[in-house]
Amino acid sequence: MAEDQFTPSVGIDGNVVVNKNLNAMGMFEINLIQTSESNPVLSAILTAAYNGVYSTFPVLVKDLNGNSLYTGAKCWLRRYPKSDFGKEVSTRTWTIDTSKMIPFIGGSEDV
Repeated sequence: MAEDQFTPSVGIDGNVVVNKNLNAMGMFEINLIQTSESNPVLSAILTAAYNGVYSTFPVLVKDLNGNSLYTGAKCWLRRYPKSDFGKEVSTRTWTIDTSKMIPFIGGSEDV
């Protein structure tokens, strides 16, 4: 989530009010190895958006070892990832923003 969902405010008299934050923006980070076939797909989406062909897309992330779930119906790529090159394969971290993150933090399933 982009911001805390609730924040306290304390008055000079010690009274506390809890403020509900309606900002539901969130962020996904996806780490791909530099040889992943998903890198050129994400790069093409970002390049198209930068050149005026802008569209949002849905994202769903599910914990395969539990029941946590994170969704965003209207998402966009924030920027191109940092690209390192060297002797060994490195990763590309793609940042995807959403206007409304819907998280469900679940437990782990027994194996």
